Amino acid sequence: MDLVAEGIQKIDATGITSTSGVRDEFDIIVLATGFQVQNFLTPMKIVGKTGQTLEDQWASGKGAQAYLGTYVHNFPNFVILFGPNTFPAHNSALFCCEVQVEYVTKTLFKTLMSDRAAIIEVKEEAEDYHTNSIQQELKGSVFSAGCSNWYINSAGHNSASWPGYASDFWRKTFFPRFADYDLRDGDKHWFMKTMARDVTAAVFSKYMVFTVTLFVLGFLAKTKV
Repeated sequence: MDLVAEGIQKIDATGITSTSGVRDEFDIIVLATGFQVQNFLTPMKIVGKTGQTLEDQWASGKGAQAYLGTYVHNFPNFVILFGPNTFPAHNSALFCCEVQVEYVTKTLFKTLMSDRAAIIEVKEEAEDYHTNSIQQELKGSVFSAGCSNWYINSAGHNSASWPGYASDFWRKTFFPRFADYDLRDGDKHWFMKTMARDVTAAVFSKYMVFTVTLFVLGFLAKTKV
């Protein structure tokens, strides 16, 4: 194996020519060039409530950011899975996505289904505070050791790495902080309606029906005896 510390001038049918003009022949060429990890959701064009695209909003700052890697201000009712600063370099990406799915269920789906709100949007200050806290934690990590790597974008911002344990991410998402969100256009009686629906569902659940049936049969059998 030889390391050629040069760029590639061209690739033809049978080999590679380096920038210095040296040509080597190869049977197989493996393109292990990585990918643009900082360009989240590329090439989708996602437009927020202000008419600005998500790509442009991120470009106006230091790069991609999202509250708990999931919500972005100016983009109501919009969530991202495996978004900015959710990459567990030392743990499972699947676990992260599963945790986010549960978090989205608690914050978005249950909020809409209960009529608590028709619109849910993270507050900009909450998103910024979360992002700044993560960047502060990353300063003491190997990801910010001063060398170039694919975690760091051109502005020196790490939009990829999660700085803590996988269990830390799970704990932070387990109990949603609804104070960090703007909830709009909801039903003011949503809580009572939710309670009534939950009680009704519990009463008419198959387990409850089964239990009541057994109780009635037992009572009838005892009365007959």
